[in-house]
Amino acid sequence: MVTGGVNPIFIDTNILVYANQIQFPFHQAAIKAVQGFYDAGVEL
Repeated sequence: MVTGGVNPIFIDTNILVYANQIQFPFHQAAIKAVQGFYDAGVEL
């Protein structure tokens, strides 16, 4: 359980899988999405 953030973001498991598997067609899009949240300082 995560506490402290006003509006935490919950990422679908499929996005995490796509981000970790280079051969999947949505790999780059998933990486960009996760990296974008991280760069913006969003609590995941």
